[in-house]
Amino acid sequence: VDPQTADVESIYLRRRSVAQQQAQALQASLNELQRTVLTGPATSEGDIQVRVQEANMVQQFLQEARNVRPEGRVVLAGNAGRLSTMLEPGDEIVIPPKNSLILISGEVRLPQTVLYEPGKRISDYAKAAGGFTGRADTSNFVVIRRSGAVETGGRIEVKPGDNIMIMPEADTHSGVLFKEIVGILYAIAIATAAPLREGY
Repeated sequence: VDPQTADVESIYLRRRSVAQQQAQALQASLNELQRTVLTGPATSEGDIQVRVQEANMVQQFLQEARNVRPEGRVVLAGNAGRLSTMLEPGDEIVIPPKNSLILISGEVRLPQTVLYEPGKRISDYAKAAGGFTGRADTSNFVVIRRSGAVETGGRIEVKPGDNIMIMPEADTHSGVLFKEIVGILYAIAIATAAPLREGY
């Protein structure tokens, strides 16, 4: 391993059993969301129209979400016992290359990849991606490190290779369905380390 090009501190595992557990948990969440849509009461004609619109939106979301394949990442960074971790058959040890890029996705107007600049905050990177959308949660961000470690909060130090995800805000006025979808989006982001699409 060449320490000049390899990001040794971000070593992680891909494990089949973990991927299966993540997939099962995700499918359970999706099934519960579908059940909520199908069994929700409608007391008036207006409610019926709202339910139809919700059902169409959720069905589209479910169709895409069921195609997600969790990677089964096991985070080793920061674990004092990582060198003594017991391996399972089929485990894949990943040492990613060093990366000076920042990926910003989710509730920004122009999701994209930009160069890391020391001292820049998440809001600065969001500006480089066209700024936050009107639905962005600007008080609680999700940052996935190269190792797969996840940090959440309003003030997170950005490091080279980070994946910054801007989640939609689910406030006290948001519907139950919207809050459930936000929760599932978060789970998908963690399970796949993939960028989020703006639009949900």
